[in-house]
Amino acid sequence: MRLTNCIFCGVPLKPTRSERHDSRTDEHVYARWYRDNVVNQKIKMFTSDGTSATMHRQPSLEAFVNSAVCRKCNGGWMSTLEAQVDPIFEKLTTGTDISLLTSEEVETLARWTGKTAIVLGYVTPLPAIVPEFIRRTFLPQSQTPPHVRLFYAFIKADLTLEGGYLQLRYGAEIPVIGGKGGSGHRFTLCLFNHCLTVDFPPILAGIRFDLRDSCSAQIWPFFISAGTAELSIHTPAPIGDVLLAICRRIHVGFNLNELLA
Repeated sequence: MRLTNCIFCGVPLKPTRSERHDSRTDEHVYARWYRDNVVNQKIKMFTSDGTSATMHRQPSLEAFVNSAVCRKCNGGWMSTLEAQVDPIFEKLTTGTDISLLTSEEVETLARWTGKTAIVLGYVTPLPAIVPEFIRRTFLPQSQTPPHVRLFYAFIKADLTLEGGYLQLRYGAEIPVIGGKGGSGHRFTLCLFNHCLTVDFPPILAGIRFDLRDSCSAQIWPFFISAGTAELSIHTPAPIGDVLLAICRRIHVGFNLNELLA
């Protein structure tokens, strides 16, 4: 079913040809700065139930769009965010360590990864729709920061993975009214061996992330060191297995006492 409202601000979408602030637009999941640097012009799409990774398809980046974003969002704060994150990825891909980014740059990275994952969730073969109350926190006028956690790892390998992502859901023990399956959403995006895992927890109070088995560090909204410097996986390994290992070894727990407080 075609969506009738903007997935971020919620405005009813008018036809594209009307060229209004609330007109429907085709939002490229990955912006021009990224598409221009990918040789094969494709993205590998994986989903997971937490036990294995399933590759669904490998669409063209140029045709990889979400048509449920209004002109105001697409040409406004989303366009600004893409312009801001471009030089940050330029730093990372030319050797700058993630620890040398400023706090403002890390927040921009978190906002971009979250925004991109939200858009991705609508165009995957198995849609993973991030709840509306979380999507609204990405708007410039939001009184609260984005409801996400961002984790980072770098793959040291002979080959460069230009683009791939994996999505999974978790937290079936924390039901969301109107939802099915797990209530938490997690996406691992890999761009030129830089792996950004964005987690949209169903709640903030009472949730804990355990990184003792993870090669990813939490970098936003605050820093937590990775528990290990190596990803223990048999090589050579399919890229889906690598992304899954990075994604699922960020363990999450719930403190029921805090949930009930």
